[in-house]
Amino acid sequence: MAIKGGLLEGYVASEGRNATIRVHMTSTEWTHVAVRFLGGNETFSLFVNGKLIATQETEFDAIAAKAENAAIGAYLPPSSSDNEPSSFFSASVDDVRVYAFEETIRDDVLASQGRLLAQWSFEDTSNDTNAETNGTFKREGDEETAHDDEQ
Repeated sequence: MAIKGGLLEGYVASEGRNATIRVHMTSTEWTHVAVRFLGGNETFSLFVNGKLIATQETEFDAIAAKAENAAIGAYLPPSSSDNEPSSFFSASVDDVRVYAFEETIRDDVLASQGRLLAQWSFEDTSNDTNAETNGTFKREGDEETAHDDEQ
């Protein structure tokens, strides 16, 4: 997810194939943004404040997840040899979560009904521009730190 040139952009990729959703974003108010990838249906959807805004068909049914290929609040070019993020988000990001759902999920089902896979709470209160990036991956009956700035 990133905001580039006044557009809220959601991007998902797997094994060299990708899908991008772009919508105009003009709000300066707190906004809840969510994306959903349904592998069985090969669709990628963007929600703003709980409303489905856009859906893009994909050419893949699974995401090959690698932490080094993900970015929160920045654009990470898929073909960049140095994998350096750009177009940094110039506002606050709070409480990013990744859930797993059954593929039959309806648009109105709340996130609390999914299985939490990862969470970044961004609770750093030092008021600097480099917020802590501690995160937690959660697996069936297991939990591990994804990244801990304190270590």
